[in-house]
Amino acid sequence: MLSSLSTKWVNERDYFQLLAQKIVAIAAGGNAIIVGRGAAIVTQSMKNCHHFRIFGSEEFKVNSIATRAQVSPAEALQMMETREKAREKFVRDFLDKDINDMHYYHLLFNNDHSSSDVMAASMAHYLSLHQ
Repeated sequence: MLSSLSTKWVNERDYFQLLAQKIVAIAAGGNAIIVGRGAAIVTQSMKNCHHFRIFGSEEFKVNSIATRAQVSPAEALQMMETREKAREKFVRDFLDKDINDMHYYHLLFNNDHSSSDVMAASMAHYLSLHQ
């Protein structure tokens, strides 16, 4: 599917290789926040990288999506399930890893119990201690 979007890569694996190279280059430069696309796993061996995971209950995610996308809870649930399956499949197919394995992350945050301000402050504090 991705290969049909550009002639620069032959297949999805080529696309992923290019993506992984870009992620590593950005991470190597430092002072970057890379969200998703298996970045926590791709950069796992890099000493200058810290990996954070934000998770939440199904109820929290559905309510959040429904509010932001202005859709019904049923539509939000479908969107959430589709996105989560796609994310998990992407990492499993290209990295043969489980993105939900907590061992890939330095800190985990439960969105149900922490505001974005608290999570951001916690990450900043963690980083200040690990420079």
